[in-house]
Amino acid sequence: KIKLITNLKAKIRRKASIGSWVQFNSFGIIESMCVDYFDWLCLDMEHGEIRNHDLIKNITAIENNDKLAFVRLSVSNEENCKISLESGAAGIIFPNLKNHQEVRNVIKYTDYNLSRGSGFSRCNSYGKNLTENFKFKPFIVVMIENVEMIDDIKNVFKIPNIDAYLIGPYDLYNSFINNGGHKKNFQKYLNKLIKEFKKNKKIFGIHVVEPDKKILNKRIKQGFKFIPYGMDSTFLNKSLKIK
Repeated sequence: KIKLITNLKAKIRRKASIGSWVQFNSFGIIESMCVDYFDWLCLDMEHGEIRNHDLIKNITAIENNDKLAFVRLSVSNEENCKISLESGAAGIIFPNLKNHQEVRNVIKYTDYNLSRGSGFSRCNSYGKNLTENFKFKPFIVVMIENVEMIDDIKNVFKIPNIDAYLIGPYDLYNSFINNGGHKKNFQKYLNKLIKEFKKNKKIFGIHVVEPDKKILNKRIKQGFKFIPYGMDSTFLNKSLKIK
């Protein structure tokens, strides 16, 4: 797992890393999605059907196929972060944060040296690798889903140990509109954010929710390097369309 994370961090400095999103609590679906062109799979606990007691079996399915298992938390808090990491998650994706203080307060729970407990759990082979696991640094992704976060983005950039920023396009669009933005100006708003990421030399990504290779290639050309491509539900929906 540490080797795969190291490889991922090296890769996204050079080119895009493509993964995908899992909503269904299905061992078979997860195994089917562990294809060569995905570096990782993310278990979506915010909007999918996966719950805390499902994590270990689903993470195991991903690990058995030599992929990194990430978890998008249902709520960004200490308990969910701890359960996900102790179940063996290689990385955490934090949703629905609005400012740098919220980010700082929650990502500290990914670090043993700051606020994480050290009980026996799957992540340390139930105590057999306890000391070695203290050195483990999960892959940390902070989602950008609202205008409040963007207004505070310069302070967010000052927080260390964030490996990537992930734009949730639908939520960000809704936040932009609900805060007085006009839909015709959203692309300009997004382009300005992209420039800010590049200016500060940050790794950034966006969810390509509907699987479309043209959109994926467009996002790669724009500089996005951490890209969830589709998800089990949208792959299924697309395959069922016969017209």
